[in-house]
Amino acid sequence: FFFFFFSVFLAAPAMWRCLSRRASQLYAGQRSAVCGVRQVSFQADAAARAQAMKRLFDTPTQQSEQPAARSGFFGLEQLKGHACLQDAAKVSRAKCDRLVQETLQKRGQPEVIVLFDRLSDELCRIIDLSEFLRQNHPNSQVRNDAEQTSATLMAYMTELNLHYGLYQALADTAKTLPAWADLEDHRTTDSLLLDFRHSGIDLPHSAQQMVMEVQARMYQLSVEFENISDVGRPENLSDTESQVVATFLGSFLTCNDPDGRAKALYISNLGPKTRENTLLELLKCRSLLASMVKQPSYLHMVLASTMARTPDTVADFISAYSAKLKPKAQKELTVLRKLQLTKEPDSKYFRPSDYAYYSNMYKKNIALDEIDVQDYFTLGSCMAGISLLVDHVFGCRMEHDVHAEGLWDSDVYQFVLRDNATNKELGRIVLDLFRRGNKNNHPAHYNIRNGVQRSESDSQLPLVVLCCGFLRPQRSSPTRLPLNDVSVLFHETGHALHSIFSRTKYQNLAGTRCALDFVELPSVLFQKFVEDYRVVSQFAKHYKTGETLPETLWHKLLQHNNLFQGLEQQNMLSLVALDQRLHGPGEVTSIMDVLEQCFAEHSCIPLDNIPYYNRFTHLTGYAGRFYSYSFCDNLANKVWQSLFAADPWSKEAGERYRTLVLQPGNAKDPWDIVRSVTNSTLCAASIVDEMDVPELLHV
Repeated sequence: FFFFFFSVFLAAPAMWRCLSRRASQLYAGQRSAVCGVRQVSFQADAAARAQAMKRLFDTPTQQSEQPAARSGFFGLEQLKGHACLQDAAKVSRAKCDRLVQETLQKRGQPEVIVLFDRLSDELCRIIDLSEFLRQNHPNSQVRNDAEQTSATLMAYMTELNLHYGLYQALADTAKTLPAWADLEDHRTTDSLLLDFRHSGIDLPHSAQQMVMEVQARMYQLSVEFENISDVGRPENLSDTESQVVATFLGSFLTCNDPDGRAKALYISNLGPKTRENTLLELLKCRSLLASMVKQPSYLHMVLASTMARTPDTVADFISAYSAKLKPKAQKELTVLRKLQLTKEPDSKYFRPSDYAYYSNMYKKNIALDEIDVQDYFTLGSCMAGISLLVDHVFGCRMEHDVHAEGLWDSDVYQFVLRDNATNKELGRIVLDLFRRGNKNNHPAHYNIRNGVQRSESDSQLPLVVLCCGFLRPQRSSPTRLPLNDVSVLFHETGHALHSIFSRTKYQNLAGTRCALDFVELPSVLFQKFVEDYRVVSQFAKHYKTGETLPETLWHKLLQHNNLFQGLEQQNMLSLVALDQRLHGPGEVTSIMDVLEQCFAEHSCIPLDNIPYYNRFTHLTGYAGRFYSYSFCDNLANKVWQSLFAADPWSKEAGERYRTLVLQPGNAKDPWDIVRSVTNSTLCAASIVDEMDVPELLHV
């Protein structure tokens, strides 16, 4: 609620996930049956909608330029014109002031929870919109206004966090809950009270003022860390060194000069000194905030509302996963080291820069042409596949809103999702998929408005934006996606569907407003549809010939992407460990020293002084919770096995998943949600014991 939660979900590094061992074995056992029944019977209108989707994204210039002056953002008149965001913030604050007074008058009554949620909704709709525009709108003045608006309302939100009257009104209401409340009331109240405590509600007034200042500074530093260029020129970089980067960075995978590769990798991750200083100050502010609200560390504070609950649980997860990965990764490193010695017989060790070069060389032995593979995965065909899944498995359709107003580019499209059975609108997804200057071109999902079902007559439909940075189609050919981008597109769509299908009484519990180590489950699970040939064969068509991606090529593709996953996962796990230690107890004086320790403990390839943290932007939105990707990967494997492994096109499984996993949002305990679909007694401890390790290279 008040303790601001960024509604942005970025794709993890190396997002492509291969089939788990059990999924591979299951599919292998069913292969003969699958080969005999490869076609799925789609409704004619569903197939037609998929084809329309393909044409829309594969053919350039499908719609005219958006008239900027006709309407406000997303077609809202109140968000039209110069300084509209700041005006909207003033209106929003006035409404919130009235809601605060009404809440104080209703102290101890059931209506207090509803009033809190309306207060939250009023603020979040403007802040979430501002955060999206700050990162993505093409107009610099709009971006600046959005940043100012967000900062202004964040400051107001911090004031409300420390409003003792509001806290007392909610605390008194909580005492009456057992007599009449349902689970959503309890979860909402518990969450709000925890946010109050983490904001320092019990502190003296002078300390509260300091909390407000620290939180404001944390927001500023987070924005600064995101905005500073990834690649900077440090003061001591000579012209010769600049030439080294220019020479080797462009041909990194094929450069046969080991020192040139090492230098290029180091400098490309170096970044300006201000970035490291900004991160160190941000870490100090977080640690200070935690100590002020009487928490052992910032890590303890942010994990309190997650599935893991405690740093010890995450530490156990990291340790167990690291132990399972190590023998696989060592085996893979042996293969690459042998290859290295055939080319560099005097080489004494294997560096991170050698990994990219020699893994690429080894993969070429499979003779898989990545360009040929991309010919089967145009953006249009992938969107057609998503349309078919949404239509056939989840029972709703995506309708292009050709009359949508308030969009910011001619290549941005809005879709209405409608339930096939009732024809009711479920929500809207805006797709901003193409690369553009002055845009956050990293894959991300944004909540602009959350879905709420307060009563039969009082509801609010969700509105989400899905952003990527794909190249625009050319007149001669459509946009063709490498496999990592295909997986990323499905990943972000999983987030969007979570927001669309969620139906809760309170917006504070809606969709992706849940624990970060649960929020990645729907996104990772939706990726798994594109890892199954029974799904891929329905949409992966050669953009020139219309030929379906051959199954033999698909299996070679899986083998290709399975290569060296142990080393890849070790790299990610080292960053997970870094995130934990930076936010744990104790002062951090050197991020590089901590990073060196994490790689020494969890990676077979030494760090070689590469400052990866300069590109680790998840340290802002996922602070202390970057483990969520690996954690949810294991949870998603179990849900997939229970629901979709036997038949990924099952309507019954889709309905069960939509109802039991997506619809509750955060209205139920996430462990109960997972147990309900896996028919198990899973808990944090058992997920560590039963975790799956990806199918790795066999040598």
